[in-house]
Amino acid sequence: MTNIFKEIVPVAMAEITQVTIDKPVESYLVDKLTAVKNIILAVLGILVVIMILLAGFQFLTAAGDPKKVEAAKNKIIYAVIGIAVMAVAATIPAFVANFIK
Repeated sequence: MTNIFKEIVPVAMAEITQVTIDKPVESYLVDKLTAVKNIILAVLGILVVIMILLAGFQFLTAAGDPKKVEAAKNKIIYAVIGIAVMAVAATIPAFVANFIK
């Protein structure tokens, strides 16, 4: 058993020392942060769609009650504002990257 390890370990160590990194560490960090940003925006987008659907349902079931209609309109307005904020938040990193370069 020890003879096998004596042969395998030097070969494995030689392969480990020859590892090269294609991208700098900063690039990996930027890629990971971009992936996290995209996931967060996707989840928020789904929540906005759900909010609009619930507001539409509330609007349909308001039966002319002005308070319920107003609440449904406010939910839709807030959802549209949320979409605008998400769009701005998605474009800020690109503007900053262009400004830095």
